[in-house]
Amino acid sequence: MAEDLEKGQTEETQQEQETPLKDRIAVDVEDAGTLRKKVKVTVPREVIDERLTKSFKDLSHEAAIPGFRKGHAPRTLIEKRFGKDVTDEVRTALVSESYDAAVEKVSLDVLGQPDIDLKGIQLPEQGNLEFVCEVEVKPQFDVPNLEGMEIKKPKIEVADEDVSREIDRFRALRGTYQATNEPVKADDMIVADVVVTAEGQEVSKKEGESMFARARVFEGMAFENFGEVIVGATPGETKTVEGTLRDDYEKQDLRGKTATVAVTVKEIKRMVLPEMNKELLSSMGFESEEDMRKFIRERLTGRLDQEVQRAMRTQVDQYLLENVKFDLPENLSGRQTERAVMRRVLQMRNQGVPDAEIAKHMDDLRVRVQEQTRNDLKLFFILNKIAEQLEVDVTEGELNDRIAQISQAYGRRFDRVRDDMMKDGSIESLVLEIRDAKVVDKILEKAKIVEEAPQK
Repeated sequence: MAEDLEKGQTEETQQEQETPLKDRIAVDVEDAGTLRKKVKVTVPREVIDERLTKSFKDLSHEAAIPGFRKGHAPRTLIEKRFGKDVTDEVRTALVSESYDAAVEKVSLDVLGQPDIDLKGIQLPEQGNLEFVCEVEVKPQFDVPNLEGMEIKKPKIEVADEDVSREIDRFRALRGTYQATNEPVKADDMIVADVVVTAEGQEVSKKEGESMFARARVFEGMAFENFGEVIVGATPGETKTVEGTLRDDYEKQDLRGKTATVAVTVKEIKRMVLPEMNKELLSSMGFESEEDMRKFIRERLTGRLDQEVQRAMRTQVDQYLLENVKFDLPENLSGRQTERAVMRRVLQMRNQGVPDAEIAKHMDDLRVRVQEQTRNDLKLFFILNKIAEQLEVDVTEGELNDRIAQISQAYGRRFDRVRDDMMKDGSIESLVLEIRDAKVVDKILEKAKIVEEAPQK
């Protein structure tokens, strides 16, 4: 009888363990804002006990307890010695697995990782395990008709001004910033002390910070007019700007608060371009300025196809933005902004822009990108859905071809560039860029293309 009862209990336990976790947990979902959900997950006590029993049983087979043969130490002793470690492991595993099960159970199409304070969650000694998290979810919308849209194909020609502008960019790469006593001018480099305050407290303080007299980001706040504010300042003078700290700012008590940025100019440096002489031309591989202008013109002409494609793709993007309607959160996260920044950086790298020049424009880029992030985020969702419908994906060969192009533009080894992109996460943005371009190209195949008159 006892054997039959034990056998029945074992079979019942096995049946419980074989039942999917999503069918054993309870899930409640509430709206927490636009494209954001509050998810409450309840894990039954029996699931917790099963996991603890299994973990302690597994540990008892391996744990070495003085005075006992391996596998024969009583559970009470095992719990006393290893209880906290086992409990923490079970808690971490249960939270992770039950979150995944909850998302599957209520069919949430989530974005990224949830906001879960794991340290604030304790495995109860009695009763169920409950935790609450917030997640971002993908918007729901219908894709518009993609066939027959009218797209204008521009005809672009390289002008003398374009050549001169590109030559100045080459000269700037060999230019130097030299100290000046004159007031700050646009694009000057300045060395300054920066103090950010909010609610009567000092948020951050940096001394000897190098920056340029153009749009700037301080503590996540974008100041498009910073260049205008700082222009005219002299060494020792302090200029201030005010902004609002983001709603995802790291210091929660300061989120959404007004902050003051005080910039005290210490030193002013101005770009001095090298003289266009034989020495400079020779260092750049040209015999004369005429040869250089001819090379630059041919190089720019070679990019015209890319410019035309970019202009046509921009029209497709605009069509999608105008014909797909859904709400976005009022406050976009810094992560989404940085993703957009990375895509802009990749575009510049594809054009062979040196990293030093990209770094010089990063703050200006972040300011401009913040203005475009809402459109970029909408396009991310739209193109992602179209890619799924058209079954567009990126092959390993396509990814390697693009990395090879970047490597060639920078004169670096392929494997070094790929490793760097893996480390900084930009390779994921590159995959999305390639995929999105393929999606738009498929749309263009079905579009009505209208040739435009040449543009000077």
